[in-house]
Amino acid sequence: MSREQISLFSRLPSDECAQRLANAIDREVPLLQTPGSQPVIGRVSEKSIRLRKRSWYRNSFRPVLVAKLEAHDSGTAISGILAPATFHRVFWRIWFIGVWLIGGLMFLQGLIILVAAPTDHRATDLFAALMFPPLILLAGVLFRRFGVRLARGEYSFLKTFLRATIEANETR
Repeated sequence: MSREQISLFSRLPSDECAQRLANAIDREVPLLQTPGSQPVIGRVSEKSIRLRKRSWYRNSFRPVLVAKLEAHDSGTAISGILAPATFHRVFWRIWFIGVWLIGGLMFLQGLIILVAAPTDHRATDLFAALMFPPLILLAGVLFRRFGVRLARGEYSFLKTFLRATIEANETR
């Protein structure tokens, strides 16, 4: 999961940037399909923004742009990150650690059965202990790759949308 730092500067005042963004998006409704026709949904205030691309399907791997708007004499500085939602990143880390720990213990148990158990108990116990952990880990990796692949163009889309809407340029 990619995580990008965003650093932009617009010559527009922060209230004008916030107003342009608010007009260009549909306000996000948590847990529901957001009504409207704008290509971007999210929340905008004079101090912060949270944007994501609209899609007809759920994808936890899609990036969310979370940034602060800071007013300056000559315009507005926008700084933040473009990454999957925090809950999603934390969940997948915990899930993979759990699979490694529990699966590792199951695999170790399978090796013990292979060495010490009578041959009549080996077949079913060995399949569960030696094959299940790698298969679950493989399923998680493939699921993650599929989700990331579905979201592959959304990073550049959100950056382009933000730059065009508030007439901003990259500062780094």
